[in-house]
Amino acid sequence: MKQNTFTAHGGKLLDLIVSHERRQELEHEARDMPAITLSRAALADLELLINGGFSPLCGFMNQSNYEQVLTNMRLCNGTLWPMPVCLEVADTELKGLQLGSPTALRDKEGFMPAALHIDDIWRAEHQKSFHYIIFLFSSHNLGHLM
Repeated sequence: MKQNTFTAHGGKLLDLIVSHERRQELEHEARDMPAITLSRAALADLELLINGGFSPLCGFMNQSNYEQVLTNMRLCNGTLWPMPVCLEVADTELKGLQLGSPTALRDKEGFMPAALHIDDIWRAEHQKSFHYIIFLFSSHNLGHLM
């Protein structure tokens, strides 16, 4: 019998779910971490990052990947990627964040589904992103994507 196999987009299906032991460590460490409260959209993106649905992304995009995706529809490594996946943070939460620092990601009820290290902080060009996404998904452009 022939076994069905597939190659994940970008070459490797990522699974970012930590072990039970590591989760307990993170929950303990998170008491001293700054936190970001996630919107529903950010929670949905996070779930796809964690379970490999956004492979080969291993986290929210940094500015370099964001810019490459908006201009070339590719990640910095050349992998085709059609849409930015960025974590928006409220100005009020930016104050406690530092590059390289561990940060807890929490939902509106305070539950922590994940933690991350901050590699990059920048102000995204929402107007540019909006126009790109509208252009990408407008009906007369869909044929070019297939």
